[in-house]
Amino acid sequence: MAESVVQIDADELRKAAITHLVFDLDNTLLIHKTNELSAETVAYIAGLRQAGFKIILGSNTRRDTDAVVEAMQGKGVRVRGLSMKPFKSYYKKVIAAAETEPEHIAMIGDHLINDVIGANRAGLKTILVKSLSRRTLTFNAAYIQWLKKYAQKT
Repeated sequence: MAESVVQIDADELRKAAITHLVFDLDNTLLIHKTNELSAETVAYIAGLRQAGFKIILGSNTRRDTDAVVEAMQGKGVRVRGLSMKPFKSYYKKVIAAAETEPEHIAMIGDHLINDVIGANRAGLKTILVKSLSRRTLTFNAAYIQWLKKYAQKT
């Protein structure tokens, strides 16, 4: 877990054998339905690229994200039909785009089900970041409480 994308430690990623980073878009990199990355985020991602990490945008949005992908100087994996997060078919496309094994890929996102559980089921490592939206924060908090109760029962 991390407070924000820019607080993710590149050295820790390297220690975990991560070579590819897949970023969720809405409420992870930028506020939902906007398309402009902050200067801080652009600089952070540029630093990751310079450190040798491959960058991928992995989002469920159906809007045009070409400007964001270009600003990140990475690749984008688009939603097609029902092939979207959290389904394994979507994460297979992510793995194919990365051209590496799933254990070398980290999905970074603000949504427990789509970004964390979906990616983990496909063999990717995950980093949950604090959402830029209060709505997602409320959902995640409620889901975490449910998981804690469920874990105590088993």
